[in-house]
Amino acid sequence: MVEAKNWLAESLVRRLGNGNSTFFWSYLWIGEAPLSVVFPQLFSLSNQQNSFINEFCELIGERWVWSFSWRRNLFRWEEYLVAQLSELLEPVIFSLVEDSWMWRPDPEGAFSVNSSYKLLVEEDIVVVFDQIWDSPAPSKVIAFSWQFLYNRIPTRNNLEARDLLGSDLPWECVGCVGNVESSIYLFLHCPSALMVWYEVSRWLGVVIVAPPRFLFSLKC
Repeated sequence: MVEAKNWLAESLVRRLGNGNSTFFWSYLWIGEAPLSVVFPQLFSLSNQQNSFINEFCELIGERWVWSFSWRRNLFRWEEYLVAQLSELLEPVIFSLVEDSWMWRPDPEGAFSVNSSYKLLVEEDIVVVFDQIWDSPAPSKVIAFSWQFLYNRIPTRNNLEARDLLGSDLPWECVGCVGNVESSIYLFLHCPSALMVWYEVSRWLGVVIVAPPRFLFSLKC
């Protein structure tokens, strides 16, 4: 539940307009994390913890000037943090439109099931691949696992998609009439593969059900 919440929070960001409805410290609107996370010491000292962005700056001439209110005088190292914060804020530009939410995984900023699915699958691949690299498996096995995760195995389905399968060659899995030889089918759902999986599970003393995606079995 916590992981799902973090995933959602990291994908929703604020698109800055006039700064009237975006919390300066707690919302993700600049950089890769909320400013309260990037500068926790400054956040703890701020008198403006619940203030919106537009309350931190004013237009003087043609230049926006940022100002902060602190609970006490800052130490020199804390002033250095303020300098870092100011440098981060330097390129910020305001507009007349209202602030809005933006879905970061989508180029248009609009939420879609497709973009969410792609993000989750990519995150799964990264997590699983990190685990594979840390495993004591032979390098050939690790390399093959990488090919599988990114669907680079030269199955009949992949060869056909790249116009590398001759017209006289079947696209079916060998011995499985009517079933496309894809990576998922070949290593998970083909009867021959299922026999191997069940023998391994029996040897381990566990009960398994063939997962819809190979990632599920690797994450276990």
